[in-house]
Amino acid sequence: MVVKVLPADVDPGRFLEAVAPLQDVSAFCTAQVLGSGTLEDGRPFVVSEYIDGPTLREAVAAGQRLSDAALHRFAVGTVTALVALHQLGSAHGEVGPDTVVLGPDGPG
Repeated sequence: MVVKVLPADVDPGRFLEAVAPLQDVSAFCTAQVLGSGTLEDGRPFVVSEYIDGPTLREAVAAGQRLSDAALHRFAVGTVTALVALHQLGSAHGEVGPDTVVLGPDGPG
């Protein structure tokens, strides 16, 4: 499980409204959002599934290359996650090399 606490300048109401639909995204294509809320000081947080693996940025920096079936799984998994987010009407501004994790069964 991963707990991410956002900075104090993030609007808690707006953040929680944006995160709520993410709990309905299928866990097979993204890290499952398990919950969200605010701390006593008002900062919002989100709790998600932990995926064991390097981020895409870490893998590239380490010289890891995806090819053949692994590359296809990565592409299909990433596009599937983006489609699932779009179907919920959710933005995907946080998707990038630091947030895509290469888990044992594909990106998360």
